[in-house]
Amino acid sequence: MSVQIRNKLNPLNSPKVAISGLLLAYLIYAYISADSIGYCREQERMIPDQEICENLFEGAIKAGNLKLGVQEKNGLDYLENHQNHCRINRNFSGSFRLGGLFSVFFDDSIEVFLTYEMTDLAKKRNGVGSSITWDEWIFLSPCGKIRKISGISGS
Repeated sequence: MSVQIRNKLNPLNSPKVAISGLLLAYLIYAYISADSIGYCREQERMIPDQEICENLFEGAIKAGNLKLGVQEKNGLDYLENHQNHCRINRNFSGSFRLGGLFSVFFDDSIEVFLTYEMTDLAKKRNGVGSSITWDEWIFLSPCGKIRKISGISGS
């Protein structure tokens, strides 16, 4: 009888303590094993800013939106001649990224601000008339997949 009383009085035998311990162990494991912020697990690397900008400019060219200069043939050429037309912000709102439930709470989007001169076709499509530039805010996954995009006409 005295053994039963001792077990009931010992708070370490409580199921709440066991569940709390397991949860704490999982959170420590998740923090240690989580990918670095901005790390693309699919490609097993961090995608450099230049590659992100080049790919986005290349996409705008293929869509018929970006007007290339005389000496420019592709997104890389455009980026080299207009380096200040692609700005990347990698300030993330989370401290680590996991799949499932935690990916909702810890966002690791890459924020990109693009500016480029529009083609005549793009001006007509977007109904901007004589506007010359197009500004885009783009939110990407760490692997470069577009999550959200919004554009406005500039000057």
